[in-house]
Amino acid sequence: MQSTKLLQRIYDYTFSRRIDLTDELNSFDFKKCGSISNVSFPRCFASMGLQLSPAQFQTLIDDFSQEGTINISDFVRAVQESQELKMTTSEIPHSCETELRVLDAELTRRRQTLYDALRRYDRVNNGNVPTQCFYTEFGFGPTIKTIVNEYEVDGQINYHQIQKDMSFSQKDQVQIPDTFNQLARFVKSKNIDARLLLSRFDTERTGQLNPRSFISLISSFGVNIGPSDIEKMIVAFRLPNGFYDAERFVDLIDQYEVSRPVTTLNITRERLSTVDPMEALNHAKDYIKSHRINVREMFSKFDDEGANGVITESRFVRLFHQYRFDVNNVELVQIASLFPGNGPETVNYHYFIDAVEEKPAVPTTTFTVDDILDRIRTYLHEQKRHFGLIASRFDREQSGDITPSQLVSAFQFLQFRLSPNEVPMLRNAFPGHKPGTVEWKALASEVDPIEQNYQQHLITQKTQYLESQTELPSTRQVPPNVYAANKKVMMACAKANIKPNPLLVRLDRSFEGTITQAQFVNFLQSPPISLPAAELRIIINFYRLNGSSEIDYVKFCRDLSLVDLTPEQKPQDSPPELFQRQQYEEQTKPQHDIPMIVRLFLKRYKMFVQNAGLPLSGPFTSLDGGKTGLIPASRVGECLNYIGFDTARDELETVLNTFRDTRKFEAFNYSLFVKAAEAEVAEYSGGNVPPEVQKEVLDTEMIIKDRLSSRNRSIRMAFAGIARSTISIEMFFERLATIDLVLKSSQANALVRKYRIDQSDQIDWRKFCNDVENCKTLGF
Repeated sequence: MQSTKLLQRIYDYTFSRRIDLTDELNSFDFKKCGSISNVSFPRCFASMGLQLSPAQFQTLIDDFSQEGTINISDFVRAVQESQELKMTTSEIPHSCETELRVLDAELTRRRQTLYDALRRYDRVNNGNVPTQCFYTEFGFGPTIKTIVNEYEVDGQINYHQIQKDMSFSQKDQVQIPDTFNQLARFVKSKNIDARLLLSRFDTERTGQLNPRSFISLISSFGVNIGPSDIEKMIVAFRLPNGFYDAERFVDLIDQYEVSRPVTTLNITRERLSTVDPMEALNHAKDYIKSHRINVREMFSKFDDEGANGVITESRFVRLFHQYRFDVNNVELVQIASLFPGNGPETVNYHYFIDAVEEKPAVPTTTFTVDDILDRIRTYLHEQKRHFGLIASRFDREQSGDITPSQLVSAFQFLQFRLSPNEVPMLRNAFPGHKPGTVEWKALASEVDPIEQNYQQHLITQKTQYLESQTELPSTRQVPPNVYAANKKVMMACAKANIKPNPLLVRLDRSFEGTITQAQFVNFLQSPPISLPAAELRIIINFYRLNGSSEIDYVKFCRDLSLVDLTPEQKPQDSPPELFQRQQYEEQTKPQHDIPMIVRLFLKRYKMFVQNAGLPLSGPFTSLDGGKTGLIPASRVGECLNYIGFDTARDELETVLNTFRDTRKFEAFNYSLFVKAAEAEVAEYSGGNVPPEVQKEVLDTEMIIKDRLSSRNRSIRMAFAGIARSTISIEMFFERLATIDLVLKSSQANALVRKYRIDQSDQIDWRKFCNDVENCKTLGF
């Protein structure tokens, strides 16, 4: 049968990739009749990734096809039996066995088979490659030239036949080298389960591995063997299909027997009984101590060899003789008997080293806990510091316990250093409720300076300071609505005969001049004040710190001290509230000396919001919950970006500096900004256009109207769907291009100068359309 080589190739491909050929063929048997059609047969192998030429498929179909179908079971049986056929070498005897061994060694070094190296040159996948490709892969050396001269046929080389001949050339000549004995001896000495390691690489349980996996298996043992020695050793386990017999390799390791070392010490028991092992050990210890010998360094070379702490008695004795110890063989053997290894006549030298080395003396504690406490107590008394106040900051859970690291951090904050031995002593003396913690309250009661009511004295001192700060007058202008809300608070406090200053100071536990918003709301809404929600909102928005929920009650108390509760007996034309409102309105009047960059900004802003259908104050009211007319200056850019109004950085900074509130530097007076924008009138730049530009615009409009009239079109078709009265200059010309209107640069510049609004990039397209419709045509 001519398809034998193809069947062997199919077997090698499916076996190396662990492909079940029966399942693959049955997947194309749609009728479940046990056969596959001649058309589906090549498709099946294409799905597996095996590339065969049409002529090769036709050869297989001619041999196995019956009535247009191929029996699956017969074909699979033929593939399996093809491997059992005896592989023969080339029909022509070759005289290049030495060169084939050299090529085989090169492939072993590369961890490849000949098929892996040459398959990229075999596009037809028929087992033949051009001679030039063979030279490209392996070079032009004399060895390769000899192989090419023997196997070249019509400029092609059958590399499958070379692979077979390499296997036969090595079959009778390869022997297991001595490197394998070294490997097996190492595996036995380390009690390594070679079969367990094999199972990690051979997942399919076939007992065969590819070159890379087989070398990785050998490397996983950890033996110190060079790459060249490994390549020589694995040749003995190569199979004809390019794989390696890992099962045989492991069997040989299991069957290997380690020969026991022959002892060279012939000492009778009578001589050994004359020496006491302990006396011999003490003698050796005295000798080592007197000569200052580093015993651990003596035995370090055995660790490098992988002895794992166990050597034979003969090596133990020879080592001492090598260093010329004044100890005879009998004493050394008796010393070795005190430290037996894991086998007969072996010594565990790690135990011997521990027995003869002198252990460093453990330093005894020369101080007690009382000494540590006295030193801490003296330091805190001199520095007038308290440990309890600092330790309480680390106890966030208020459990009374802190960790040793937190204890060290607390003392470092006090600039007091604890030694590593003092920390565990304090931990043991003051144990916490949890294991490994320190009860800082008990420690603070022992070391803190004794002072009567120290905490209360500190609170009283800070309270008096804050109360004095709240009573200081403040020379600043308060908005009328805030003044009215503060007046209601003072009137409620006057009726109840209470002072708000000390009550608010008591709420400030941290003594920082601020309280939380929840505490402030609870204070104003609870009796006897019971402030309405509207006034409460005004006060909170005015006295709340920027970017925080804290309330500055010190400023609030100062403003309360300026509230006048006397009856209103002044003329009606100038009451205090009216006077304050007039003064406030004077401050909120628009300035007359506004910079030109700000005036242009206001005109552009006014035109933008009008086209968008928004009020002038629309972007800012969402941030002004108390309706004070002020918002944070840092959020003005955010408000403008939200409505899509583009601003430059220098332009925005100038606007902020112009309309910044005089009372609060960080606030932006948007009510003044809105009034200034209302006072600005947006004007067209076309009012001051020179006559020559006006003539250019008129001619351009006449040409546009004439072109549109000839095509029965209207100029407003270009701007259909635009609700705003202005558009950008770029969009203006894009819209004209949609109706095939392309203008010269002079015409475009003239239109921009005529219809642009102020110095912005907006054009009034409605006015442009009206002028085009009202102009006269050229008369064509």
